[in-house]
Amino acid sequence: MRNNTLGGNCAGEAWKAGPEKENVGHHLQQSGYRTGFFGKYLNQYGSGPGGETEQLKHVPRGWDEWHALSGNSRFYDYKLSVNGEVESHGRDYFKDYLPDLVTNRSLDFIEESLLGPQPFFLYASTPAPHEPADPAPQYAQMYEGLVAPRTPNWNVTKADRNYLVATSGLNGPMNETMTGYSDIMYRRRILALQSVDDMIVRIYNSLEKKGALDNTYIVYAADNGFHLGQWGMALDKRLPYEHDIRLPLYLRGPGIQAGSRLSTSFALNIDMMPTFLAMAQAPIPSYIDGRSILDDVLKPEPHGTRLRGEAGAGDPERRDFLLEYHGEGNEIFPYTGCPAYEGNPAWSGTFCHVVPIGNNNPPEFNTPPYYGMDPWCSCQDVLNNTYTCVRSLDATFDLMYCEWETGETEYYNVRLDPWNLENRIAELHPAGQQLFHERLAYLQKCSGSEQCSRGAPTSHFMLPAPPH
Repeated sequence: MRNNTLGGNCAGEAWKAGPEKENVGHHLQQSGYRTGFFGKYLNQYGSGPGGETEQLKHVPRGWDEWHALSGNSRFYDYKLSVNGEVESHGRDYFKDYLPDLVTNRSLDFIEESLLGPQPFFLYASTPAPHEPADPAPQYAQMYEGLVAPRTPNWNVTKADRNYLVATSGLNGPMNETMTGYSDIMYRRRILALQSVDDMIVRIYNSLEKKGALDNTYIVYAADNGFHLGQWGMALDKRLPYEHDIRLPLYLRGPGIQAGSRLSTSFALNIDMMPTFLAMAQAPIPSYIDGRSILDDVLKPEPHGTRLRGEAGAGDPERRDFLLEYHGEGNEIFPYTGCPAYEGNPAWSGTFCHVVPIGNNNPPEFNTPPYYGMDPWCSCQDVLNNTYTCVRSLDATFDLMYCEWETGETEYYNVRLDPWNLENRIAELHPAGQQLFHERLAYLQKCSGSEQCSRGAPTSHFMLPAPPH
């Protein structure tokens, strides 16, 4: 999978014929688990040959209960594939609000599973707080006046970096319209997350009531970060900087010490599957690039940290990882106001934000609080927003080196510059840049946790930090 398009193999035919078959549900099912998936799956699920109804008949192997959303995140007016049958939903909060539906069906699945002899695996995938981030009506009036955090890189324009960020500042910092939209989106996201809080409480209480809490792992995570005004870009998530890639990850369960934290290590999204398999004491396929973090969280140091060099027997120490993204084109909104690859406006990643009243377009938000200012269009992605980065970090350093396919390079000392304000590539010695380039090439080709953790020359991690 390259990106969230059918051409990028997001729910495409090649995906279904190959990688999708090795999903975590299948491997847990093979180890005796009852499995259930509820909520958002893949952006293009439901798209493809034969149309939506035909595509929603497809249920990936490995799932005893499959209740998956057709398409990208929605809160109302959507369709689900319920074990291969199409189920349509409208705009009744009590029947249709997707975050609550995911919660209710997850609770049913838990209760049904606890009646039987099998252990269970539940994947509850809420759309919140993805756009349009429609909050439940009981939360819609909360936090009036809340605005997006004014971080050190908020509304700061930069020309010394990749094409998308550099061009976002051509017309100067965000104006009042863009800032107002960014702020209302932040508030809506916070309000939508109130229903996720409700989900966590209800699942926790259900497990406790049924006497299963102490024998169940609960993992809370997100799939991406977000920028709301950083670099003068009102919103999106497809850049390699901290606000887009650093995510919450919380675990509770048997053997995990309350309040402990992985402060000298890191976890990646590719670590989720092997971690779930380790929790189930199921075999972990050797081809998986990530690795289980279960041992890390089960053996914390007295002050809640785990020191480097304590990896399991035969498990190499991991000190870097690969970041990559392949930019998407967008032929639905060919607006020339968005920068386009090679000047072709049909490939621009533009999304337009409209008001609910007095506009011929359908409203962007289904429920209050609304965005009440002038309509406008934002550039969220372009085809040449395509990059690979290596992130190298330990208890003593945190470095990031990136290469864009259009030739730009960036280098940050994230330990000293957590908001990625200063691109230090001009200060990086050519020999150091070559080491990063070679490591990047290696990480793009390696396969399997052991192979991808090895091979980095020591000097690669001993580069002097740039002046601060």
